[in-house]
Amino acid sequence: MLNKLTQNSQLVKLFQSTLFFNSQADTLVAEQAAIVDTPAPKKANIEVTQLNGASPVTLLKLNGPLNVKNYRDVIDAAKTAVDTGTQCIIFDMSNVPSLGLTSMVALHSIATLLKGEEPLNLEHDGHALLRDISHDIKTSDKQHNLKLLNPQPQVKAQLDQSGFTDYLDVCTDFVAAIEKNRIQFSSSITRPALLP
Repeated sequence: MLNKLTQNSQLVKLFQSTLFFNSQADTLVAEQAAIVDTPAPKKANIEVTQLNGASPVTLLKLNGPLNVKNYRDVIDAAKTAVDTGTQCIIFDMSNVPSLGLTSMVALHSIATLLKGEEPLNLEHDGHALLRDISHDIKTSDKQHNLKLLNPQPQVKAQLDQSGFTDYLDVCTDFVAAIEKNRIQFSSSITRPALLP
């Protein structure tokens, strides 16, 4: 664990870590590994599907880990959906094998966008950003406009440890995600074609 960043902190662009919730201390704790001068990552493999219904819903599906290499792409996809009128995002996590620390930043940012607010500054100091996210997920009401769909067991465990399952809805199937928000669909729409 890095106790202190070097004097050359301007070279440190992002942190990728394991995040867990310490219930005894009631804080988020992160083990950090600095990533210095990383090359620009390629775009994440994100499928975006607009669902027609009584209220605008977007299905976001990521294929691969959610981490420092793609978390901004996920936030950008969600921001585009919100900017075009989406009121609810169902984030299909069935093909996400693992979460990096920045995944928590992405999930919090998406929930914040769906509340009609600006997300926290991603250029902020990593420790301060985590502290702000930790405070927000502990003190805010549950956010029902972002649903996490079918996370794999190891991802679900990470979400549990970080406190995000108390902050966001986690559903095991598409129909449950729809019903949790009382989203009305026409009878011809039962589930998007891209879901198994």
